This record gives sequence, C-alpha cells and structure tokens, in this order.
Amino acid sequence: MEGQTKCDPVCLKTSDEVRQIYSQMKLLDQQASAASVVSVLEAELEQARARIQELEMDRRSSKKKLEHF
Repeated sequence: MEGQTKCDPVCLKTSDEVRQIYSQMKLLDQQASAASVVSVLEAELEQARARIQELEMDRRSSKKKLEHF
C-alpha cells in the first residue's frame, strides 16, 4: 500500500521525457505542414505569374491590332 502513494522519480523523469519528445514531434509535424502549405502557395504563385504574362501578351497583341486598324 505504501508503494502506491510514493512518487517514483524514474517514472516522473520518463514521463517528462515522453512529453518533451511528443512536443518535439508535434513541432516537427507543424513545420512539415507549414512547408507543405508554402510549396502549394509557391506553385499557385507561379501559375498566377504565368497567367499574368499571358494576359499581358494578349493585351499587347490587341493593342497592336487596334493601332493597325
């Protein structure tokens, strides 16, 4: 009965280590998730830039046609 009421320092140390490892894993998971979001945003930005270039070329072409008209 007496053993149940005493704190085991080894158990507490192990518990703290488990919490630290879990916190580190959670942080790494969040960083990986953030990196994934950044990759997706970079891809979308590149698509937007390509579309802007396409629209600018169309505008120039239309302007030249109008000038020749």
